[in-house]
Amino acid sequence: MKYKILLIIILFLALFLRLYKINIIPPGLSNDEISIAYEAYSLINTGRDSTGVFFPLSFKSHNDYKAPLYFYVVAPVIKILGNNEIAVRLPSVIFGTLTVLGIYLLIKKISSNPNWAILSAFLLAITPWHIYTSRIALESNLALFLVVFGVVMFLEGIENRKYLMFSSIFFALSLYAYHTQKVFTPLLLVVLTVLYFKKIKLKDLITAWTIFMAAIFPLIINIIFFKGGTRAENVFFLNDFLLANNLAGVSNIFFKAFIIFSFWFEKLQRYLSFDYIFGNGLPISAPYGSSSFGLLNILEFPLFLVGTYHLISQKNKLLIGVIFGWFFIGPFAPSIALGQLDLIKNLISLIPWTIISAYGLVYIWEETKNRFVFIVCLLLLTINSAFFYRYYIKYFPIYYSQNWSYGFKQIAEYAKENENLFQKIVIDWKYGVQEDLYGAPSLFVLYFNGIDPMEYLNKSRNDDFLSFNKYEFRNIDWPKEIIQPETLYVVGVRSAPVEGQKVNEVYSINLLDGKKAFKFYKSF
Repeated sequence: MKYKILLIIILFLALFLRLYKINIIPPGLSNDEISIAYEAYSLINTGRDSTGVFFPLSFKSHNDYKAPLYFYVVAPVIKILGNNEIAVRLPSVIFGTLTVLGIYLLIKKISSNPNWAILSAFLLAITPWHIYTSRIALESNLALFLVVFGVVMFLEGIENRKYLMFSSIFFALSLYAYHTQKVFTPLLLVVLTVLYFKKIKLKDLITAWTIFMAAIFPLIINIIFFKGGTRAENVFFLNDFLLANNLAGVSNIFFKAFIIFSFWFEKLQRYLSFDYIFGNGLPISAPYGSSSFGLLNILEFPLFLVGTYHLISQKNKLLIGVIFGWFFIGPFAPSIALGQLDLIKNLISLIPWTIISAYGLVYIWEETKNRFVFIVCLLLLTINSAFFYRYYIKYFPIYYSQNWSYGFKQIAEYAKENENLFQKIVIDWKYGVQEDLYGAPSLFVLYFNGIDPMEYLNKSRNDDFLSFNKYEFRNIDWPKEIIQPETLYVVGVRSAPVEGQKVNEVYSINLLDGKKAFKFYKSF
């Protein structure tokens, strides 16, 4: 009974940490979030995405073709809650909180140790990595939830075969949730199948794999014959220009293979490095490095080492196989992807890190029986997380408002309130206080102003120009701009009209740090 009470308290804590001020922190919808928001809004109202495809299996979204499941989950939430930040982020909050429950159930299945289960849930609830990702509309957060419960049901299926079938569905859905799972989930399924081959009837395993393959068949067809495979082709690490530079002039095939392997292995090692996991992996550092945060609490490092040693010492092949199999294949998928270290692609690795660290606490409590050390560890973990959370809530929005497209929603609101005063509203794609950045202001106007998606679908557009209703979205080159009457021009602070152009500044928007970000000019 006490464990159920503790679990309920932990779940409420997890929900609070993920839900508090979710509408304003992060301080704006990222490019990916506003894309999800508008695509889901279009989907629930028209049955089509922004390009007109009927119930697609991949969403074009900034030309990178995102996995579809989170879009379909968000769509009815937007219908119920309206076009706001909460609607697009709330599913991630819920799935993040349920994953805390999932890790508790997972440990109960692989060890039947309630202390380990409850401590794993607690660590996950307060982990910076998981709090950060659960407060953003992320496909990977949904995928993590599906994988954790897929494993729970697989282990339950050893005794009750119907859960094995449910497990296959959850694993299959994870591939529809996030692209990284196309590599990770099949590998994890192979690990589970090999480990528990003698404990599950062969016909049940065959049935489970058949259900899994049948469920992902439409996805396979979409990847092979349609645009669903475009993202994988574009983000594979072999397309990295740094690798291309290393391979330039190398003709020996064996030397080429060695260079490619070394390039990949170095990236894989970085995903397991101390600095990344415990030092500065979380992108919320204060300017000039005065504060930085790892993906996990720094105190988890010694707990991880203790947990690793004593887990291996148990010589429980199934236990070690599940946890460390997951640990090593977790960073494999992101390591073969293009680009720098990515905490979102690598989110699936969070579970074994948490489980192993929690076992370090279990060892202190159950084996050494040093209650003082145990309490001190819990207290320090809590203080560390509280310090992170305070910084995240109070300072992160101020330092990073520009990075989170702050101002675009405010532009949409101003335009809606004042659109009757203008014949045309022209909004520049570019913004940025110190350098030119490119945003998606059109999606903010479409989503937050509730513009009928059919009006957008019926408009011709390209990467340089978009027009609907009174709105135009394009680059504004002031020296070449022909000033039109009764027109509102919205530009980034670095863009200014040339002398003699008949416009007056009528409004501006500041970032949360007080710096001016956008200027509004009215023609006269």
